[in-house]
Amino acid sequence: MRRSHIVVAVLCASAMFAVGLAAVGINAGEQKKSIRVIYSNDLIGYTEPCGCGGHYEGGLPRRATEMSILVKENPNIVVVDSGNLSNTPEKLDVITTVMSQLNYDAIGMGASDIRLGKDFLNETAAKKLVVLDASPAAKETTKPYVIKVVDGVKVGIISFGFVPEKQDQLALRKSLYGTYKKARDESDILIVLDQSDTINKEWIERNGPRFGAPDLVVGGVQKMGMTQPDVVGKTYICPTSYQGKYLGVADVEFVKGHDAKIDVRKIFLEKAIPEDEAVLKMVKGEREHAVKTSSRQLVAPKAGKNIIASGSSAGDGDKKPYYPPQLCRTCHLKEYEDWAKTGHANAIKTLVDAKRTVPECLTCHTEMFRRLGQWASSADGIGGVECASCHANSLPHGLERTNVKQKTKVNPALCLDCHTKDKSPEYDEDLYFPMTTHGASDD
Repeated sequence: MRRSHIVVAVLCASAMFAVGLAAVGINAGEQKKSIRVIYSNDLIGYTEPCGCGGHYEGGLPRRATEMSILVKENPNIVVVDSGNLSNTPEKLDVITTVMSQLNYDAIGMGASDIRLGKDFLNETAAKKLVVLDASPAAKETTKPYVIKVVDGVKVGIISFGFVPEKQDQLALRKSLYGTYKKARDESDILIVLDQSDTINKEWIERNGPRFGAPDLVVGGVQKMGMTQPDVVGKTYICPTSYQGKYLGVADVEFVKGHDAKIDVRKIFLEKAIPEDEAVLKMVKGEREHAVKTSSRQLVAPKAGKNIIASGSSAGDGDKKPYYPPQLCRTCHLKEYEDWAKTGHANAIKTLVDAKRTVPECLTCHTEMFRRLGQWASSADGIGGVECASCHANSLPHGLERTNVKQKTKVNPALCLDCHTKDKSPEYDEDLYFPMTTHGASDD
């Protein structure tokens, strides 16, 4: 082929490509950019699966594995979390360490983060994580918003975090919306971390014309039931998850002067996904430390030994004392022996065997921990969900109840505190409740 023919062919191909771009509204000089947004929310301390209901999905080690794959596929990334990292300060060190290693660009603030206060802010600052807070009460370790330049595209991130009722709402709106407008004006793509559940169709239609609509919205657990994003104009409100069981991904195609094209999906962190060994080692180390710490909190009661202790701030709101089942056994031997054969009586033992005596599990597995913030295991291993768990309203009592005509019925609704859809997906009151029946007593 002659050189002149090659030149003509190239010119024709170029012209055809330009016509194709023009057909979709893109000029030949404009370049399409591909950016990947990885998002998470509401880990609330679940650094590893709890195993409740036989489910072992989620966990930071699997998150790390999946994120490494996603980054290899497209290194032009932005990584965000909308907030609620942990419900206890003890978990913050390992969580923030891992998130720092995974290169999170920004973190919003949820209710649990605000409740943890200085512990949360100090740990995130120590790990050089950026926490966003555009409220008038923002601390100096936080930022109102950030702009990250990814392959020449300015990606803005701002947080509409959880707002305590005591804040001045007018001052809050002025500060928040003013900061939002600045972030929107400076960004090609704007991400809102929305733990306050503010951004919806009504908000976008009302405020979009004045301030500009966001491109991506990552909320909290309110959006966990969604399987697909809710698209309002140019805005994609993303589906979220709970306890770190999923990882969110939004693949963004951006051309200057055009609305971004976004593909959003959730990745289920199922058991089959390998766990990152380095992260797994850190998580196990934190759990082993928590187990050792909790195991030292109280000397185990001996068989036949009665312990009555006053409630503490870690207990229920009524602050009733803790009455161990050994105390009830004195008069209710038949009921005690029947109860001792149930799964409830082995609730502590299951945690001890699994080396899971950590607060998030103890809360449901032992009445003593619920009342006192401490736990103990008897010599025979019996204990956990006990007499006081179901019959607290009847305690204490003496012989005056021997001949009572009106028995106090146990409300099955008590079971739902722990038998939730997440922790006990197969729970059926009609099947489970009769399994707890013991002796001849209904009170």
